[in-house]
Amino acid sequence: MHQNDPITGYYVYDSETPDSEPQLLYYGKYVYSTAPFGISAKFGSLTFQTNPSNVDFGIGVLNNEDADVDYYDVSSKSNYLLDNGVMRDIVLGFRLWDYTGNAFSSDALPLMPLDLSQWQDNIFGVEGEGVHHPPGSPSDMPFSINGHVTSVWIIPEPATLLLLGMGGLWLRKRS
Repeated sequence: MHQNDPITGYYVYDSETPDSEPQLLYYGKYVYSTAPFGISAKFGSLTFQTNPSNVDFGIGVLNNEDADVDYYDVSSKSNYLLDNGVMRDIVLGFRLWDYTGNAFSSDALPLMPLDLSQWQDNIFGVEGEGVHHPPGSPSDMPFSINGHVTSVWIIPEPATLLLLGMGGLWLRKRS
């Protein structure tokens, strides 16, 4: 993987999923614990994806809570580990921020593709640990891969599937 390599991916969710926290009128939380729901992203020869036998996937929709900010968050916390044995504890996420508070009119799941021009910040990220020595050793190094989402499509099917075209990949090593 190199800087500016393209990222492609998709996420699957059911647009009829009820809000798991309906008492919060400004925040919708949509939780999925079974396949086929989840996210998948391909970076060159590496594929990161939700583990279908242990789904921990969710979407958050924030609509103007006390400030002019809308927020859209897609995250998967239970993902396949790479079979090369060098990465573990992987978290996948896609986040959008609108600092004008005009992107959403409610905290409901969007039924149409998101208009990326309405969002001032967006990021797709993969975070985890790179294992270079026995697991748990002090030399395990965190890693992150970040990119910007450049296009979104909805593919019609019973469970809504959004495809993400992502570019501007860069690698960042944290210590």
